[in-house]
Amino acid sequence: MNVFDSIAWVYGWFYTSQVKNFTKMISLFSHYIELTKESKILDVGCGTGALCATLAKIGCEVTGIDSSVKMIEVAKKKTKKHNITYEVGDATGKIPYDNKQFDIVFASFVAHGMKKEMRLALYKELSRVATSYVVIHDYNKRRTLITDILETLEKGDYFSFIEVVDEELNSFFPTITKVNVGGNSSWYICSCKSSKKEEKG
Repeated sequence: MNVFDSIAWVYGWFYTSQVKNFTKMISLFSHYIELTKESKILDVGCGTGALCATLAKIGCEVTGIDSSVKMIEVAKKKTKKHNITYEVGDATGKIPYDNKQFDIVFASFVAHGMKKEMRLALYKELSRVATSYVVIHDYNKRRTLITDILETLEKGDYFSFIEVVDEELNSFFPTITKVNVGGNSSWYICSCKSSKKEEKG
């Protein structure tokens, strides 16, 4: 059983505050990724759909994907007034979308919980389906005690991730722009206009 299936209802409690935070974030930083109401968006690890709803409100065509069936169920309930497509799927494998199908792909607080091999598989798949930008919204090196404690309990790869994320992303994307969007979080804005892997191939 996916661990997030058992706690999806808890995440649902924070949906409204997440929408508020994402709305502010999109308002302040969307110009970095040329986001418009015509943009076709994929939200990977969409959780309860807060970012999907935020983007749908401004007119974007939004698809959300998550490996947790229960998270998708909560997302559908929370965002039923919006026209959002949801899928259950694992973005470290082959997700059911065509090459370059989306203008912008988001992955919010997904990568830091994965081991290196899974992260690299994630970056490869996100770069495959994105035309313009992949936005990795995740932790930066501004550590806090509470985050250190929580991430230790989660048993993800947070401590390694914050040290190597720039190097890892630079191996997949031609340019990376890092924008601090919170106290200890950043947007790692990855251009997909010409992948280094494709240039080498």
